[in-house]
Amino acid sequence: MRLDDMKNLYGMRTPLKHGAARRLRFIRRGPGSILWRKRMASILAFCGLLCAWLLVFSATAYSQGQKVPVRIQTELLTVRTIGVQPRQITRPKGPFYLLVENRSGLEEINLQITRITGEQQHSVRIPKRKRMTPNLLDLTPGQYVLTELSHPDWLCAITITAH
Repeated sequence: MRLDDMKNLYGMRTPLKHGAARRLRFIRRGPGSILWRKRMASILAFCGLLCAWLLVFSATAYSQGQKVPVRIQTELLTVRTIGVQPRQITRPKGPFYLLVENRSGLEEINLQITRITGEQQHSVRIPKRKRMTPNLLDLTPGQYVLTELSHPDWLCAITITAH
């Protein structure tokens, strides 16, 4: 490779001295070069250390009895002028977010969750300006009814199963 070719190859505009040209001849760039291999080795070493640290940390957390975060599901209820949609929800036992969307046009809605046996479990007041309100619930297995207090015909049956 000639000196002019090397200048074009590496984008250099200044003339190279013979010693610099000789050194450039042995520097390859891209896959297979020494520099590329060193970088890949350091990246792989870092990834290996990161994986080892994660394994040790997760084993330590498991052995100490720390709880692993659980994904909590969400049920969406929409309150409209015609009532609550959907009319019925069936879900397994466990915590869940009940997300209530107020599209009724009322200034305020008062929702109440009552067990079929008559005992009140949960109530929430939702102003018009707050369109979506999440509520974390953990109901025991059984049948419940969600109603709007000023509109008793707006209801949703909630069934919590044992599994």
